[in-house]
Amino acid sequence: PKLQKRSKLPKNGRVSIDSDCYTWRDLAIGQTVNVFGRIMLIATSDPFTRQYYLANGITLRDDMPLQLSEKKVQVKRVIPPYNGFGTEEDSLRSCTGGLNPPPAKKDLQKMRDKNGVIMRFNAKLVSDRADDATRRFVIQFFMEDDTIAIREPPVKNSGVMGGSFLRRQ
Repeated sequence: PKLQKRSKLPKNGRVSIDSDCYTWRDLAIGQTVNVFGRIMLIATSDPFTRQYYLANGITLRDDMPLQLSEKKVQVKRVIPPYNGFGTEEDSLRSCTGGLNPPPAKKDLQKMRDKNGVIMRFNAKLVSDRADDATRRFVIQFFMEDDTIAIREPPVKNSGVMGGSFLRRQ
């Protein structure tokens, strides 16, 4: 990507008809250039540029070293407590990965050994409402990938539609 196309560069950072623009005489080693609000220090030049300036009676300073600061900032990562959404492994991966972390690796041996093994539990809704007292649920725990699905079996003439209460994810 380009910072700027080949064009005149205004000294004040704003393009207008009467703006004062940089010329070759303004550019020298050790000078700063305002490139649309970004200050840049001119540090080196190539041999052709040096010869051109000498031919026009201007002597450039010696090249400045381009040293990148190697000071590394130590960031101590604090892992927040598990909040209950998703798995704990998912929460940890979202803290250590980037914006779009790769999915967690699956335990293939466990998936082969426990394929089709489902533990089922019956449950009832704990609520003060009388309508909810008769509701029943089936909690399914899938051993192959440690996921949970909760279904509500349909009950005729109860007024509550059955179906998936919590989809397996």
